Parts: sequence; C-alpha cells; structure tokens
Amino acid sequence: MKNPKSKFVGAFNSVKKRRQTRNLIIMSMAVLLALIFILVLYMSALKKQFDQTFPSGTDASAVISSSGGTTQEEASASTVQSTEPTSEDTTETAVPTTTAPEEGTTETDTTESTGGSDSTSTSETNRNDAPLSITIPEGTSLFPETESVQMVKHNERDIAFSKLKISVKQYIESQSGSRIGVYFINLSSKEEFGYNDLSPFVVGGAFNLPINLMLYDAIEHSLVIPDETITYSSEYDTDAYSLLSGTKIGASYSVRDLSYLSMAQSDAVATSMLLSRIGGIDNLNDKLLEISKIIDFTQVQTYKDYRNIVMEGSRRSCAYDLSNFAEEIYYRYMRNPDTYQNLINDWHHSGSTSVIADTFGASAITLSKQGINENYDAHAEIALVVAQEPFIMCLMIETPNQTHSDTITRDIAELYKEYLDYCYS
Repeated sequence: MKNPKSKFVGAFNSVKKRRQTRNLIIMSMAVLLALIFILVLYMSALKKQFDQTFPSGTDASAVISSSGGTTQEEASASTVQSTEPTSEDTTETAVPTTTAPEEGTTETDTTESTGGSDSTSTSETNRNDAPLSITIPEGTSLFPETESVQMVKHNERDIAFSKLKISVKQYIESQSGSRIGVYFINLSSKEEFGYNDLSPFVVGGAFNLPINLMLYDAIEHSLVIPDETITYSSEYDTDAYSLLSGTKIGASYSVRDLSYLSMAQSDAVATSMLLSRIGGIDNLNDKLLEISKIIDFTQVQTYKDYRNIVMEGSRRSCAYDLSNFAEEIYYRYMRNPDTYQNLINDWHHSGSTSVIADTFGASAITLSKQGINENYDAHAEIALVVAQEPFIMCLMIETPNQTHSDTITRDIAELYKEYLDYCYS
C-alpha cells in the first residue's frame, strides 16, 4: 500500500510548480509592460525636445545659432559688433512720464521697461525681411593664476585699508551736485566696504547681470537648453536700445545668442525674450532676494536724487546687491566653469568702454557691465577685476554729465588701485 503522505506531497509539488510557472509569466508580462511604458515616455520626451528646438512653422533660415547657420558673406554683411553702444544703454529700468519737477516736489515713476514690451514702438511695415545674423566673438576668458606676493605685513595692510575707506568716503562727500554709491568685495582677502551702498539707484542695463545669472542657473539645472530657440514677436518691442527691434516677426533666436546680446550689447528685446522664457522678473526676483535683498527690484522705492528731489519708482537696485550678484557669478563659475564659461565670456565682451578697465590697465583682467539711463542722469558699472588680487567694484552715480561720471569712476578706481599697489610693492 502506497504511503498517502507521499501522494499528497506529489500533488502539492505539482500545484506549486504550476503556480510558480503562472507567477513567472505574470512577472514577465509586467516587466514587458513597464519597458513599453518607459519607451513611450522616452519617445514623448524626445518629441517635446525636438518641438522646442524646431517649432512648427519655423523654417531653417529663421533659426540662428552661435555655432553657424549663415554663410561667410551673410555674416560679414550683418555681423553684430561686440562694442557697447555709446549713445544710450539699454534695458532702461524706468522711463519718466513727466518732466522733472521743481525741487521739493515728488517725481513718481511707474513705467516698467526691464524686459518690457511696446507693440507700437516699431511699425509692422518697416520690419526687415530677414532675421538678424548674430556673431559671438570667439575665445575663452580665463582668470590667470596670480604670481603677486603681498609685501606688507598684515597690520600694515589693515591700516592702509582703513585709510582707503576714509579716502573713498571723503571723496564721495566732496562731490557736491552728484549722488554716488560704491561697494567693494575683495575675493581673496574677503575685505568688504561701501558708502551709500544701500541707497536705491536706477541701474539701466547693469541689471542684465543678475538676470543672466538666473538664466545660467536654469541652464545648470537643465531647465533651459542654450541651443533651444525663442520666437521673436512685436510683444517684445521696447523703446529702449535693441538690435532686434523691427526684425522679422517669427524669427527664432537661440538662448545662447540672446544671452550674448543681453550681456555684451545690453539689448532690451533680447533681455525681454529671456525673461519670458525663465518666468518673468517677478519669478526671478524671489530667487535674487535669496542672494541679496537690500533693495527689492520690483517694489517702489522712495528716495532723494542728486538734485534733492524726492523720487518714487520700482526697478531700482543698489551697489551692495549688485556686488553680491557679481560675487555669486564668480563663485558659481569657479565651481562649475563648464556651465558658466559663456556668461563670463559675455561679461568680458561687455566692457569695451569701461573706465575701470582703463584705470587698471592691460595687466589686469576686467569684466565690466555698465548701465546708463539718461532720463535720470544715472550711470552704473559693476566690474570683476583680476589684478594682484581678484575683487568686485560696483559704482552707481547720478550726475548730469557723462564726462563727470567717468571722472568720478576713475578717481575712485584709482584709490583702490593705489591701495593694492601699496600692498604688493
């Protein structure tokens, strides 16, 4: 007689084997479905990226990138020059709507034109038939390793630094009829000081520096691709300076080209297009306030200008904030040069008329971003200088004469140069 337990065990093993086979089939089908789902998502992402790079309705001639896309003859006929426009900067941060009031009255400014739009500023019938050809200067701007050795003792340097602060303060206070804000950050010694550095100023195209900082932050986090394109339309037009105003409606420009125009040329339309792509100035402002928040760029500020007239308006900044934005660019570049190299290049190409660069001479590397608003007699310059030591210098000046503004800039830069020369001679 067979053992009934053996019969039971055999039946049990048979059922177990069938269940294992069934479970294996189910698991295989689940894995197959998961792979199909992942493939569908991947193809969808590729299609989305392709659609962003080549929008429907845009022909190949409308897509311009810094790596090519035009013939040598076309490029030579309409190449963008890398010099800063000398007549007027820029992305104006405020445009007055009334004439200057008498002393003692209040001038209110509510017009916003950083990345602004004015669809009536250019007639549709006067537009060019072809998109603008953009040529970005070749070459890479690098910070050289300094071989300078400090020749004074630390206590002697401390005394010289105290004298420097006194000299800058006395000089600024001596400039009656002008309003001046200044801030210095030494990136090597960590020395910092300023005067009137928390006061609001109209800064013009100098604010393109923090805007492009936020753009490259988005690029670093893969939220924006430099080669992707943005389509130009009349909604981006503005009365402020732009090479793109009036060009072909529907032309597409790469983010890389627009960032070059914004930084090196202070192009208002290019800046407006970039702002639209990365969420607008209000969205960026929250992130900028995390870096430095003395002046909220989007909020109305009340202050007295160089004429002692009470002013009210948004789109202002201060020397302290701009210096901290510049410092942030420097450290982000040092941590991730591959991502931020183009921003450094464009900053370097922007300084063709820099008085600070002239003061420190060819032996130093000077990256300068300037802003001018003639309606407010406002002049701003934010510079990263690599001399014996790397440092940041930000100057904001209100004075009715551009020549006088240049003189003030040169005199203050010379004071800092004399300080460094003393420490290293």
